[in-house]
Parts: sequence; structure tokens; C-alpha cells
Amino acid sequence: MVRSLPLVVALAAGAVAAEPPKLPDGAVARLGSARLRHPEQPLCVAVSPDGTLFASGGTDGAVRLWDAATGEPVGTARFGDGHVTALHFTADGRNLTVQCADDKVRVLDPKTLKPTRVVPLTGLDAVALSPDGSLVLGVTGLDKITLLETANGLPRMEIPDGKAAAFLPDGSAVVASDSDSTVSIYEIPAGKPRKQFKHPTKTGISGVAVSPDGKRLATADTGPAGRVWVWDIK
Repeated sequence: MVRSLPLVVALAAGAVAAEPPKLPDGAVARLGSARLRHPEQPLCVAVSPDGTLFASGGTDGAVRLWDAATGEPVGTARFGDGHVTALHFTADGRNLTVQCADDKVRVLDPKTLKPTRVVPLTGLDAVALSPDGSLVLGVTGLDKITLLETANGLPRMEIPDGKAAAFLPDGSAVVASDSDSTVSIYEIPAGKPRKQFKHPTKTGISGVAVSPDGKRLATADTGPAGRVWVWDIK
């Protein structure tokens, strides 16, 4: 178990069943309970760096904030511009980026769920915001990884093609996968590879994530086994 990645969340939509029996030891919520309910289909979740909150988004165009310990809802914001397709907390927990189907990324204050910035971004998936909010990272449908300045949408540096990318918590580098399942850590803004290693898969990497303390890196593949590898960044 990696302590800096403390929480895994699953949501489901549908009718609410009768109250389930007592949870087993170590569980904080049961899939299908009345508390962890995101109406309509949930499409994405994100956990706050301190592990106390998580956000969910879905086909109802809403972002919902939950207490991770109790499963109780603590806030809701709705955007009438289509599905919420991606969510991401910045490493300091001060911002929550929300990607909608209208090709806009909204930066929210997690305490109020009110937008502090709206960035037009066309054709990007899996969007992440740098800790200072000056850069945005995303992947296109054609597996193009791009790093842009949020102020003007201009490219900041070139990154090889791939399907997944993430910022290091201090904002000094980008972790990205390429088409042959090599994972590289690229320095910003020089683009120089700081470290490189292979995720053993023949089907490609589907996601990468960095722990809030910057010590661990997780990579996932799309193979039949659906494996997740956790790495010591050093």
C-alpha cells in the first residue's frame, strides 16, 4: 500500500437500494449506498491531495464534492454545457480543474465550487493544471500530448506523442508516456528527459498519476490484466 495514494473511489448511477448491512472493517463506503450517489452516469472522479474530499463529474453536467470519510455530499455545481469529462486537483489542493464537453476547462475553488478562471481548450482530454495555474497539460484524441500557457493557449514545449501525462507536484517537470510504453520525466521548459523507464505492456499506457508528495508514480495499462504499477520516482 502506498500511503500517499490513500483512497480509491467508485461511483454508480441508478436506483437507490435498501440500506446495506454494516460495512466490513477498513471500508469507508459501499458502492450503491444512498450517500455516494452521482445522479445519471458518473464519468470521472478526483481525490484531493489530503485525501479528505473527492469530486465526481458526469453526464448531468454537474460537479459534486464529497466527504471521503463519510460519503456525505458537501457541494454541487452545475454547468449547462454538456458532460463533465475530466477532473483534477492541483497538488496544493487550492484548485480543481473541470473539463466539460464544450471544450472549456474551468478552474474552481474547491471550497465554493465557483469558477475562478475559464480556459478555452479544443480537443484535449485528461487535462491537468500546473501548481501555479500558468500551464495546462492535455492529450488529444490523436495521442498528442501538449503543454500550453493558460493565459494565451500557446505551446510551451514539445513532448513526444503518447496517451497520458501529469505534472510533478512542484511544477518543475511533466511525466508522460510515449507510444512504445516508455515513461519519461521532462524538465520544464527545456524539455530535457530527467528520467526514463519502461512500463512492461504491449497494449500501451492508459494513465499516469503522481502522489501529492512527489515520491511515487503510478502507471496503468490497457491490457487484459488491467495492471497498475507504482514506482519510486528516485
